[in-house]
Amino acid sequence: MIPGRTLSITHYALLLAAVSLLIVAGFGFYTWHKVDQLRGEIQESGREAARQELAEALDHVCEQADRQASRFARWEEVRQQLGTPHYYAYWKSHRMHQAGVLADSVVDARIYDRDGAPLPGPDSEGLPAELELPPPAPRAMPGDEEPFLVTFEPVPVPDGAEPSGFVGLQTRFLDALREGHAYRYVDPESIHFDLGEQDAVPAGDLLGQARFELRSNPMADQLDSLLLDALINFAGILLLLTGALFSSLVYVIVRPLRTIAGHIDRLRESAGSLVLKRVNGWLPIAETEKIRESLNSYQARLHDVHSSLERNNRELSRMAYHDALTGVRNRRAFEEYWETVPGMVTRHGDPVCFVLFDITHFKAINDSYGHELGDAVLKAVAQSIGEVLREGEPLFRIGGDEFAAIFLDCDESGARNMGEQVQERIRATDFAAFGVREPIKISIGMAVAPGNDEQALRALPWQADVAMYKAKRPASSHVVLFTPELADDTRGIYSNWVNNAVYEAVTRGTGIRMAYQPVVALTECHPSYFEALVRIEHEGEMIGPADIFPVVEARRLEVELDRAVLSR
Repeated sequence: MIPGRTLSITHYALLLAAVSLLIVAGFGFYTWHKVDQLRGEIQESGREAARQELAEALDHVCEQADRQASRFARWEEVRQQLGTPHYYAYWKSHRMHQAGVLADSVVDARIYDRDGAPLPGPDSEGLPAELELPPPAPRAMPGDEEPFLVTFEPVPVPDGAEPSGFVGLQTRFLDALREGHAYRYVDPESIHFDLGEQDAVPAGDLLGQARFELRSNPMADQLDSLLLDALINFAGILLLLTGALFSSLVYVIVRPLRTIAGHIDRLRESAGSLVLKRVNGWLPIAETEKIRESLNSYQARLHDVHSSLERNNRELSRMAYHDALTGVRNRRAFEEYWETVPGMVTRHGDPVCFVLFDITHFKAINDSYGHELGDAVLKAVAQSIGEVLREGEPLFRIGGDEFAAIFLDCDESGARNMGEQVQERIRATDFAAFGVREPIKISIGMAVAPGNDEQALRALPWQADVAMYKAKRPASSHVVLFTPELADDTRGIYSNWVNNAVYEAVTRGTGIRMAYQPVVALTECHPSYFEALVRIEHEGEMIGPADIFPVVEARRLEVELDRAVLSR
């Protein structure tokens, strides 16, 4: 295939998008316009019909209330109460509602004389204590749960003269409004009234306070059906058009893209390099072919770079945390590992053993046989100690000829046993093969502390130093476990308090204080330079050089102290 004649994916995409957008926009706009117009007309017509329907229902309810009031006013017993009101209270409580004259919807009723004064009896919350004359028209008043309709009616007399009194009725009308009328447009269960802060609303104005929802309109349903049919027709046309276009482009666009995507997924899971083969079909696309070639080229370069980085990272990690001479871990690895020990053992409280190994008279060996043979001795000692240590317990070289190890879940008996095994392994090593005529010996200092005592754990390094100091003495066992008595014997050099302060200052930089003393030239009478003097502040007290440097020298922390001072 000639590259100049290969259509790009942009051409196919633009063609499909243009055709689809024209169809969707034209048909969608037409449908939306017609449906929205018809829906608005139907909704407005339905709401107006619903208002008229509700107005008729309200008129009917008010007429019923008026007829109920007229019936009550013509009741003979009402005229009797106006004539002899002495038993009105009893009659109202025991006879008025039980006689069957008042409907169940009537909440309360009250009789007034011809001057508007109520007959003496129980008070009525919804009916006025004094009736204004002439009596007001029917009105709605708010109630606790629903409004009430209050109506007044004169009590007629047989001769047609002025009424002998008046009656007032307080009627629940919401149920009658909902159930007493066949609604076509209004949803009767949704009818309610919002009277706001008004004490009373004329019955003729109730329609303005009414709130309601429309029933499901058959015309709206028909409109929805019409819309659904239109959408189905639209979807069918669009489906046919899209299917025709898609079927012709799927092999051109989708298959190559899926092949490339699947190749990328395999690259994520594969450690090696994979080559993407040709993805062209009978209508190849220039962009997909370029992507394939670029992806293969990029993957090849990336694989080479990744392999090189892995090799370099492994080498850098080994160099950063391992001693170049002996192959064991270095002081940096020791310090990072030691910081994690309290967190590993605090929960279970298993004992921890800190061990220091030191080659006896190693400086004399170096001076007598040379550094090359001394290096061979160091490697042999490190290998011998490592063969005795348990799996997972690393050996650290923390000084010139000083090694350290940390045993987890190791008590004093296990520590002594481990130390003796190391001594036996050193004695079994043939150092004569290196040309050393003297026996090589090591001194071992150990300290054990419970894992759930962080303060005791922090004291293990200097306690092992004390034990090491004891192991190096003539006529002493070369494996010494720390005891409090050893600290008393070496108090001048290994004060617990001073050791802790110096070790924390050197390893963490805490408490270091610098004093600067001017050095004055007598001939010039002004300071020529300043001498920096180190002090350590610990628990509110200042530790001077006389106490600092014996500990630093005994524990070989000169370099670490210099770094701590310079890092300030």
